[in-house]
Amino acid sequence: MFTIAGLLVSIFFGWPEALYLFAGKDAQGEVLHGSNSERWTSDGGRGYRTYEVRAIEYTFVEPDGTLRKGEDTLSPDSQVKRGEKVWIRYTPGQEGRSRLAGNINWRGVAGFFASVLSAIAFVGHMIWDASRTIRNSATEQIQTDSNSPPDRHDV
Repeated sequence: MFTIAGLLVSIFFGWPEALYLFAGKDAQGEVLHGSNSERWTSDGGRGYRTYEVRAIEYTFVEPDGTLRKGEDTLSPDSQVKRGEKVWIRYTPGQEGRSRLAGNINWRGVAGFFASVLSAIAFVGHMIWDASRTIRNSATEQIQTDSNSPPDRHDV
């Protein structure tokens, strides 16, 4: 049960990365605005803490001429400035996503692969345990049959 739940959660976080990997395209974009800001994050159940990021707004054009805008975050000491050319990784279409190329969610990728390996190990263990149970019951049946007296048929 936990393996299935873990796999579903990891798919939720790993799916966008899979989309970028398999359906993503690259385009050159231009930075519209960049500023440092504070974000909030959970502190392991002990409350919340803030951390600083550099929020970047950018624009780019898809090959079909569609103008798109997006936003991504970098480390606060990033030197990306307004008007600078940057590479964008995006998924095409109306509902497509975008991010700065190379800004990969490694936690989502690692969590996905860890849960897939966990699911494989879980299924492998279930198969091994089932085969062991079948093997043991077959051995017990053979031993029981060899110790019982033969059937007598009175005719």
